[in-house]
Amino acid sequence: MVLLPGVSGSQHAPLKEQQPCRAFARLAFIKSVGTCCGDNMVTFSPLFARNACVDGKWARNTGPPLRGSPGKESDGKWGSGRVTPAVPPCSAAVLTRVTPTLAGPMECQQAAVGALSWALLLGGAAYLLQQIRSPAPYGRYVAPGGRRCSARLGWFLQEVPALLVPLLLLLLTGDRSESTGDRTGRTLLLCTFVLHYFHRSLIYSLLTRGRPVPLPIVLYAAAFCALNGFLQAHHLLHCARFQRTWRRDARLAAGFLLFLVGMIINLHSDHILRGLRRPGETVYRIPRGGMFEFVSGANFFGEILEWGGYALASWSLPATAFAFFTMCSIGPRAYQHHRDYKQRFEDYPCCRKALIPFIL
Repeated sequence: MVLLPGVSGSQHAPLKEQQPCRAFARLAFIKSVGTCCGDNMVTFSPLFARNACVDGKWARNTGPPLRGSPGKESDGKWGSGRVTPAVPPCSAAVLTRVTPTLAGPMECQQAAVGALSWALLLGGAAYLLQQIRSPAPYGRYVAPGGRRCSARLGWFLQEVPALLVPLLLLLLTGDRSESTGDRTGRTLLLCTFVLHYFHRSLIYSLLTRGRPVPLPIVLYAAAFCALNGFLQAHHLLHCARFQRTWRRDARLAAGFLLFLVGMIINLHSDHILRGLRRPGETVYRIPRGGMFEFVSGANFFGEILEWGGYALASWSLPATAFAFFTMCSIGPRAYQHHRDYKQRFEDYPCCRKALIPFIL
Protein backbone atom coordinates (compact mmCIF):
# COMPACT_ATOMS: atom_id res chain seq x y z
CA MET A 1 0.00 0.00 0.00
CA VAL A 2 1.19 3.51 -0.85
CA LEU A 3 -0.27 6.81 0.33
CA LEU A 4 -0.91 9.72 -1.97
CA PRO A 5 1.33 12.69 -1.15
CA GLY A 6 -0.16 16.12 -0.58
CA VAL A 7 -3.25 14.58 1.09
CA SER A 8 -3.35 14.02 4.81
CA GLY A 9 -5.43 12.18 7.37
CA SER A 10 -8.50 10.35 6.17
CA GLN A 11 -7.96 11.63 2.62
CA HIS A 12 -5.11 9.17 2.10
CA ALA A 13 -6.13 6.35 -0.17
CA PRO A 14 -4.37 3.01 -0.74
CA LEU A 15 -2.86 2.34 -4.16
CA LYS A 16 -3.30 -1.27 -5.17
CA GLU A 17 -2.12 -3.15 -8.19
CA GLN A 18 -4.43 -2.70 -11.18
CA GLN A 19 -6.30 0.16 -9.45
CA PRO A 20 -8.12 1.99 -12.27
CA CYS A 21 -6.42 5.18 -13.37
CA ARG A 22 -9.74 7.07 -13.34
CA ALA A 23 -10.34 6.42 -9.65
CA PHE A 24 -7.25 8.32 -8.56
CA ALA A 25 -7.08 10.97 -11.28
CA ARG A 26 -8.93 13.74 -9.48
CA LEU A 27 -7.34 12.98 -6.10
CA ALA A 28 -3.83 12.90 -7.50
CA PHE A 29 -4.41 16.18 -9.31
CA ILE A 30 -4.86 18.06 -6.01
CA LYS A 31 -1.22 18.94 -5.31
CA SER A 32 1.00 17.01 -7.66
CA VAL A 33 1.29 15.75 -11.22
CA GLY A 34 -0.30 12.41 -12.01
CA THR A 35 1.46 9.61 -13.88
CA CYS A 36 0.03 6.38 -15.22
CA CYS A 37 1.34 2.87 -15.54
CA GLY A 38 -0.80 0.97 -17.99
CA ASP A 39 -4.26 1.81 -16.65
CA ASN A 40 -3.11 2.74 -13.13
CA MET A 41 -2.86 6.24 -11.69
CA VAL A 42 -0.14 7.36 -9.29
CA THR A 43 1.59 10.58 -8.32
CA PHE A 44 5.29 10.94 -8.98
CA SER A 45 7.04 11.67 -5.70
CA PRO A 46 9.64 10.03 -3.44
CA LEU A 47 6.88 7.94 -1.89
CA PHE A 48 6.58 6.04 -5.17
CA ALA A 49 10.32 5.48 -5.58
CA ARG A 50 9.94 1.90 -4.45
CA ASN A 51 7.44 1.02 -7.20
CA ALA A 52 8.11 0.00 -10.77
CA CYS A 53 5.92 -0.24 -13.84
CA VAL A 54 6.11 -3.76 -15.28
CA ASP A 55 3.71 -4.88 -18.04
CA GLY A 56 1.15 -2.27 -17.06
CA LYS A 57 1.25 -3.18 -13.34
CA TRP A 58 2.88 -1.58 -10.36
CA ALA A 59 5.29 -3.91 -8.60
CA ARG A 60 6.58 -3.26 -5.11
CA ASN A 61 10.34 -2.74 -4.70
CA THR A 62 11.33 -4.56 -1.54
CA GLY A 63 14.66 -2.80 -1.25
CA PRO A 64 15.22 0.67 0.22
CA PRO A 65 14.94 3.50 -2.34
CA LEU A 66 18.59 4.53 -2.57
CA ARG A 67 19.49 6.07 -5.93
CA GLY A 68 22.55 4.75 -7.78
CA SER A 69 22.74 1.39 -6.01
CA PRO A 70 22.83 -1.78 -8.08
CA GLY A 71 19.75 -3.89 -8.43
CA LYS A 72 17.66 -5.63 -11.03
CA GLU A 73 14.10 -6.37 -11.98
CA SER A 74 12.74 -9.85 -12.62
CA ASP A 75 9.20 -10.91 -13.60
CA GLY A 76 7.62 -7.78 -12.24
CA LYS A 77 9.33 -8.07 -8.84
CA TRP A 78 12.28 -6.32 -7.31
CA GLY A 79 15.07 -8.08 -5.53
CA SER A 80 17.36 -6.69 -2.88
CA GLY A 81 18.74 -3.99 -5.16
CA ARG A 82 18.36 -0.33 -4.32
CA VAL A 83 17.79 1.19 -7.75
CA THR A 84 14.89 3.67 -7.88
CA PRO A 85 12.97 2.96 -11.08
CA ALA A 86 11.95 5.81 -13.33
CA VAL A 87 8.21 6.29 -13.70
CA PRO A 88 7.26 5.86 -17.36
CA PRO A 89 4.87 8.35 -18.98
CA CYS A 90 1.28 7.50 -19.75
CA SER A 91 0.37 6.28 -23.18
CA ALA A 92 -1.81 8.46 -25.39
CA ALA A 93 -4.78 6.16 -24.84
CA VAL A 94 -4.50 6.40 -21.06
CA LEU A 95 -4.04 10.17 -21.22
CA THR A 96 -7.26 10.40 -23.23
CA ARG A 97 -9.11 8.58 -20.50
CA VAL A 98 -7.56 10.58 -17.66
CA THR A 99 -7.96 14.10 -19.02
CA PRO A 100 -11.76 14.42 -18.66
CA THR A 101 -11.58 12.85 -15.22
CA LEU A 102 -9.24 15.55 -13.96
CA ALA A 103 -11.92 18.18 -14.63
CA GLY A 104 -14.53 16.03 -12.91
CA PRO A 105 -18.04 17.04 -11.81
CA MET A 106 -18.44 19.76 -9.22
CA GLU A 107 -18.84 18.43 -5.70
CA CYS A 108 -21.75 19.40 -3.45
CA GLN A 109 -20.71 22.47 -1.48
CA GLN A 110 -22.75 21.84 1.65
CA ALA A 111 -21.26 24.77 3.57
CA ALA A 112 -22.13 27.25 0.82
CA VAL A 113 -25.62 25.79 0.41
CA GLY A 114 -26.31 26.04 4.13
CA ALA A 115 -24.91 29.56 4.42
CA LEU A 116 -26.92 30.90 1.46
CA SER A 117 -30.09 29.19 2.68
CA TRP A 118 -29.83 30.73 6.14
CA ALA A 119 -29.01 34.07 4.55
CA LEU A 120 -32.32 33.84 2.68
CA LEU A 121 -34.20 32.97 5.86
CA LEU A 122 -32.66 35.76 7.94
CA GLY A 123 -32.73 38.22 5.04
CA GLY A 124 -36.40 37.48 4.42
CA ALA A 125 -37.28 38.16 8.06
CA ALA A 126 -35.30 41.43 8.01
CA TYR A 127 -36.92 42.51 4.73
CA LEU A 128 -40.36 41.78 6.17
CA LEU A 129 -39.69 44.05 9.14
CA GLN A 130 -38.38 46.77 6.86
CA GLN A 131 -41.45 46.64 4.60
CA ILE A 132 -43.77 46.83 7.57
CA ARG A 133 -42.25 50.25 8.30
CA SER A 134 -42.12 51.51 4.70
CA PRO A 135 -42.83 50.05 1.22
CA ALA A 136 -39.98 49.07 -1.07
CA PRO A 137 -39.23 52.12 -3.28
CA TYR A 138 -40.36 50.94 -6.70
CA GLY A 139 -43.58 50.99 -8.70
CA ARG A 140 -46.24 53.28 -7.25
CA TYR A 141 -44.12 53.88 -4.14
CA VAL A 142 -40.99 55.18 -5.87
CA ALA A 143 -39.73 58.58 -4.74
CA PRO A 144 -39.18 61.29 -7.38
CA GLY A 145 -35.66 61.75 -8.72
CA GLY A 146 -32.75 59.33 -8.89
CA ARG A 147 -31.43 57.21 -11.71
CA ARG A 148 -33.92 54.87 -13.34
CA CYS A 149 -34.22 52.58 -16.31
CA SER A 150 -37.30 51.58 -18.27
CA ALA A 151 -39.55 48.95 -16.79
CA ARG A 152 -38.85 46.51 -19.62
CA LEU A 153 -35.08 46.83 -19.43
CA GLY A 154 -35.14 46.79 -15.64
CA TRP A 155 -37.19 43.60 -15.41
CA PHE A 156 -34.99 41.89 -17.97
CA LEU A 157 -31.71 42.81 -16.28
CA GLN A 158 -32.83 41.87 -12.79
CA GLU A 159 -34.51 38.57 -13.67
CA VAL A 160 -32.24 37.10 -16.36
CA PRO A 161 -29.42 36.02 -13.97
CA ALA A 162 -31.82 33.50 -12.38
CA LEU A 163 -32.30 32.02 -15.86
CA LEU A 164 -28.69 32.03 -17.07
CA VAL A 165 -26.92 30.80 -13.92
CA PRO A 166 -28.89 27.50 -13.64
CA LEU A 167 -28.50 26.87 -17.38
CA LEU A 168 -24.75 27.49 -17.13
CA LEU A 169 -24.42 25.10 -14.20
CA LEU A 170 -26.45 22.51 -16.09
CA LEU A 171 -24.11 22.77 -19.09
CA LEU A 172 -20.99 22.56 -16.92
CA THR A 173 -22.27 19.54 -15.03
CA GLY A 174 -21.98 17.24 -18.06
CA ASP A 175 -22.54 13.49 -17.83
CA ARG A 176 -22.65 12.04 -14.36
CA SER A 177 -22.74 8.48 -13.11
CA GLU A 178 -26.13 8.60 -11.42
CA SER A 179 -29.38 6.73 -11.49
CA THR A 180 -32.13 7.56 -13.96
CA GLY A 181 -34.39 8.53 -11.05
CA ASP A 182 -31.89 11.09 -9.74
CA ARG A 183 -31.40 12.58 -13.20
CA THR A 184 -35.11 12.78 -14.01
CA GLY A 185 -36.12 14.14 -10.60
CA ARG A 186 -33.52 16.88 -10.49
CA THR A 187 -34.28 17.86 -14.12
CA LEU A 188 -38.00 18.22 -13.45
CA LEU A 189 -37.45 20.40 -10.40
CA LEU A 190 -34.86 22.55 -12.12
CA CYS A 191 -37.23 22.99 -15.08
CA THR A 192 -39.90 24.48 -12.81
CA PHE A 193 -37.42 27.06 -11.54
CA VAL A 194 -36.08 27.87 -15.01
CA LEU A 195 -39.59 28.02 -16.50
CA HIS A 196 -40.63 30.80 -14.13
CA TYR A 197 -37.58 32.93 -14.87
CA PHE A 198 -37.73 32.23 -18.59
CA HIS A 199 -41.15 33.85 -18.57
CA ARG A 200 -40.11 36.69 -16.24
CA SER A 201 -36.98 37.68 -18.12
CA LEU A 202 -37.90 37.03 -21.76
CA ILE A 203 -41.69 37.38 -21.93
CA TYR A 204 -42.99 39.44 -19.01
CA SER A 205 -40.22 42.02 -19.44
CA LEU A 206 -41.33 42.65 -23.03
CA LEU A 207 -45.01 42.96 -22.15
CA THR A 208 -44.93 45.01 -18.95
CA ARG A 209 -46.31 48.55 -18.92
CA GLY A 210 -45.02 49.48 -15.49
CA ARG A 211 -43.20 52.57 -14.29
CA PRO A 212 -39.43 53.07 -14.68
CA VAL A 213 -37.44 51.15 -12.07
CA PRO A 214 -34.77 52.79 -9.86
CA LEU A 215 -31.31 51.57 -10.85
CA PRO A 216 -30.30 50.47 -7.30
CA ILE A 217 -33.38 48.22 -7.15
CA VAL A 218 -32.38 46.61 -10.45
CA LEU A 219 -28.82 45.96 -9.22
CA TYR A 220 -29.93 44.51 -5.88
CA ALA A 221 -32.52 42.29 -7.55
CA ALA A 222 -29.99 41.07 -10.15
CA ALA A 223 -27.49 40.14 -7.43
CA PHE A 224 -30.21 38.29 -5.51
CA CYS A 225 -31.37 36.40 -8.60
CA ALA A 226 -27.80 35.37 -9.45
CA LEU A 227 -27.08 34.05 -5.94
CA ASN A 228 -30.45 32.34 -5.61
CA GLY A 229 -30.12 30.84 -9.09
CA PHE A 230 -26.76 29.37 -8.10
CA LEU A 231 -28.14 28.08 -4.80
CA GLN A 232 -31.18 26.33 -6.26
CA ALA A 233 -29.36 24.91 -9.31
CA HIS A 234 -26.26 23.76 -7.41
CA HIS A 235 -28.33 22.03 -4.75
CA LEU A 236 -30.49 20.23 -7.30
CA LEU A 237 -27.63 19.26 -9.61
CA HIS A 238 -25.00 18.28 -7.04
CA CYS A 239 -26.60 17.73 -3.64
CA ALA A 240 -30.17 16.43 -4.02
CA ARG A 241 -30.79 12.68 -3.97
CA PHE A 242 -34.00 10.87 -4.88
CA GLN A 243 -35.28 7.50 -3.75
CA ARG A 244 -36.34 4.97 -6.32
CA THR A 245 -39.99 5.49 -5.35
CA TRP A 246 -39.92 9.26 -5.86
CA ARG A 247 -42.41 9.10 -8.75
CA ARG A 248 -45.05 7.75 -6.35
CA ASP A 249 -44.37 10.42 -3.72
CA ALA A 250 -47.60 12.30 -3.01
CA ARG A 251 -45.63 15.27 -1.72
CA LEU A 252 -43.84 15.65 -5.06
CA ALA A 253 -47.09 15.41 -7.05
CA ALA A 254 -48.82 17.92 -4.77
CA GLY A 255 -45.86 20.30 -5.09
CA PHE A 256 -45.87 20.19 -8.88
CA LEU A 257 -49.64 20.72 -8.96
CA LEU A 258 -49.40 23.67 -6.57
CA PHE A 259 -46.62 25.20 -8.67
CA LEU A 260 -48.69 24.83 -11.84
CA VAL A 261 -51.81 26.36 -10.27
CA GLY A 262 -49.77 29.23 -8.86
CA MET A 263 -48.14 29.95 -12.20
CA ILE A 264 -51.49 29.99 -14.00
CA ILE A 265 -52.87 32.45 -11.44
CA ASN A 266 -49.75 34.58 -11.74
CA LEU A 267 -49.86 34.73 -15.55
CA HIS A 268 -53.60 35.43 -15.67
CA SER A 269 -53.32 38.16 -13.04
CA ASP A 270 -50.46 39.84 -14.90
CA HIS A 271 -52.59 39.75 -18.06
CA ILE A 272 -55.44 41.48 -16.24
CA LEU A 273 -53.13 44.17 -14.84
CA ARG A 274 -51.65 44.90 -18.29
CA GLY A 275 -55.14 45.30 -19.71
CA LEU A 276 -55.87 48.13 -17.25
CA ARG A 277 -53.48 50.47 -19.08
CA ARG A 278 -53.06 51.59 -22.65
CA PRO A 279 -49.48 51.90 -23.93
CA GLY A 280 -47.81 54.91 -22.32
CA GLU A 281 -50.32 55.24 -19.47
CA THR A 282 -49.37 55.13 -15.80
CA VAL A 283 -52.85 55.50 -14.30
CA TYR A 284 -54.35 53.04 -11.81
CA ARG A 285 -57.69 51.31 -12.15
CA ILE A 286 -59.48 48.66 -10.15
CA PRO A 287 -58.48 45.17 -11.37
CA ARG A 288 -61.38 42.80 -11.89
CA GLY A 289 -61.71 39.15 -12.87
CA GLY A 290 -59.90 35.98 -11.93
CA MET A 291 -58.42 35.89 -8.45
CA PHE A 292 -58.75 39.68 -8.24
CA GLU A 293 -62.36 39.08 -7.28
CA PHE A 294 -61.02 37.64 -4.01
CA VAL A 295 -57.71 39.41 -3.29
CA SER A 296 -56.02 42.67 -4.25
CA GLY A 297 -52.63 41.01 -4.76
CA ALA A 298 -53.70 38.14 -7.00
CA ASN A 299 -50.39 38.14 -8.88
CA PHE A 300 -48.48 37.99 -5.59
CA PHE A 301 -50.75 35.22 -4.32
CA GLY A 302 -50.02 33.17 -7.45
CA GLU A 303 -46.25 33.60 -7.13
CA ILE A 304 -46.29 32.59 -3.47
CA LEU A 305 -48.21 29.46 -4.45
CA GLU A 306 -45.60 28.74 -7.14
CA TRP A 307 -42.65 28.76 -4.79
CA GLY A 308 -44.59 27.06 -2.04
CA GLY A 309 -45.23 24.19 -4.46
CA TYR A 310 -41.58 24.21 -5.52
CA ALA A 311 -40.49 23.95 -1.88
CA LEU A 312 -42.98 21.15 -1.22
CA ALA A 313 -41.76 19.16 -4.22
CA SER A 314 -38.08 19.74 -3.45
CA TRP A 315 -38.47 19.24 0.30
CA SER A 316 -35.13 20.94 0.91
CA LEU A 317 -33.74 23.83 2.94
CA PRO A 318 -32.73 25.98 -0.10
CA ALA A 319 -36.18 25.73 -1.70
CA THR A 320 -37.96 26.37 1.61
CA ALA A 321 -35.73 29.37 2.31
CA PHE A 322 -36.52 30.82 -1.12
CA ALA A 323 -40.26 30.32 -0.65
CA PHE A 324 -40.04 32.02 2.75
CA PHE A 325 -38.09 34.96 1.30
CA THR A 326 -40.66 35.33 -1.49
CA MET A 327 -43.52 35.43 1.00
CA CYS A 328 -41.70 38.02 3.13
CA SER A 329 -40.87 40.24 0.15
CA ILE A 330 -44.14 40.32 -1.82
CA GLY A 331 -46.63 39.43 0.92
CA PRO A 332 -46.41 42.89 2.56
CA ARG A 333 -46.58 44.47 -0.89
CA ALA A 334 -49.98 42.87 -1.48
CA TYR A 335 -51.22 44.43 1.77
CA GLN A 336 -49.77 47.83 0.74
CA HIS A 337 -51.50 47.62 -2.66
CA HIS A 338 -54.77 46.69 -0.93
CA ARG A 339 -54.53 49.73 1.32
CA ASP A 340 -53.63 51.98 -1.62
CA TYR A 341 -56.62 50.76 -3.66
CA LYS A 342 -59.00 51.49 -0.80
CA GLN A 343 -57.58 55.00 -0.47
CA ARG A 344 -57.75 55.73 -4.21
CA PHE A 345 -61.20 54.32 -4.96
CA GLU A 346 -64.27 54.86 -2.85
CA ASP A 347 -66.11 52.08 -4.65
CA TYR A 348 -63.38 49.48 -4.09
CA PRO A 349 -64.97 46.09 -3.24
CA CYS A 350 -65.18 45.87 0.52
CA CYS A 351 -65.27 42.04 0.56
CA ARG A 352 -61.93 41.72 -1.23
CA LYS A 353 -58.97 40.66 0.93
CA ALA A 354 -55.32 41.66 0.52
CA LEU A 355 -53.48 38.37 -0.13
CA ILE A 356 -55.26 35.21 1.09
CA PRO A 357 -58.88 34.71 -0.06
CA PHE A 358 -61.44 35.08 2.76
CA ILE A 359 -58.69 35.32 5.39
CA LEU A 360 -56.13 38.11 5.03
